[in-house]
Amino acid sequence: MTRPVIFSAAFLLIVSFLALSSGYLLIVDKPEHSDVILVLAGDGDARYWRGMELLRAGYARRLLLDARADRVLWGHSPVEYAANFLQETAGSMRDQVHVCPLRGDSTSEEAKWIVACLAPFNTHSVLLVTSDHHTRRALSVMRHAMPQYHWSVAAATDQFEFGPQWWRHREWAKMNFIEWQRFVWWELVDRWRS
Repeated sequence: MTRPVIFSAAFLLIVSFLALSSGYLLIVDKPEHSDVILVLAGDGDARYWRGMELLRAGYARRLLLDARADRVLWGHSPVEYAANFLQETAGSMRDQVHVCPLRGDSTSEEAKWIVACLAPFNTHSVLLVTSDHHTRRALSVMRHAMPQYHWSVAAATDQFEFGPQWWRHREWAKMNFIEWQRFVWWELVDRWRS
């Protein structure tokens, strides 16, 4: 075999490996004991239930659930729906869970509002809970936006939305592509804006 053929084969092998493992590379699931568990706003309840699981396991004394305050659906904001949901589901931990109202629909915009929610709790460390495919980017954004806190992250899994073997389902493939696009944009562009 000639050198170009060997290099081409090696290149194709590396690209194939990266493509097949790209779903796994998005996921960071390393929760650490922290002062506060922060559940990022998002679709579905999987993030909240993962946060409550960690709260019950003693990973923190408080849980903050982000919810949008700048939208209304059927006469109520997501903040109102979230507060009612917490009261219905938190049980004996009701005093430990709180809603963090925010505006905006990107992780970077969310970070601006989170600071005010963390302030009353004398927070030094935060355990971030978000969708599994969103963990790597969300952790990077929060560390950049709020370096005064020690951050760790826990992944919430929703099999309808994403799986690391992205090629098995159309929705997973779309989410893998979209999240990599967002991650690359964050790392190359948004991170460096003032």
